[in-house]
Amino acid sequence: LTEVERTEFITKSSSNKMLERREIENYLFDKEVLREYCNKNSKSFDETRYDKSVNDINLQDLKPLQQEIQACCSVNGNISDFKRELAKVVNKNMTVYANLKTLIF
Repeated sequence: LTEVERTEFITKSSSNKMLERREIENYLFDKEVLREYCNKNSKSFDETRYDKSVNDINLQDLKPLQQEIQACCSVNGNISDFKRELAKVVNKNMTVYANLKTLIF
């Protein structure tokens, strides 16, 4: 959707909700979430490598970069499992959590 189409959809009804970021992955692959995951799992987050691939966390299509982002956390394996693990570390103290809460409720 274009920004105009998005705005039209949201303003049509107060019950219409839409994420601000492109996909749910754009929230899960936020640096804040990845850092927390790495801290909790004794992994190092390669932010320089991440920044070479991710240039717009809001609008960029991250699906083609999923394995590269996973590698930034020194993790191999199933990407779906990785995303589930990332979701577990999202907490109330995070900006990502606050953004999602505002959009959903």
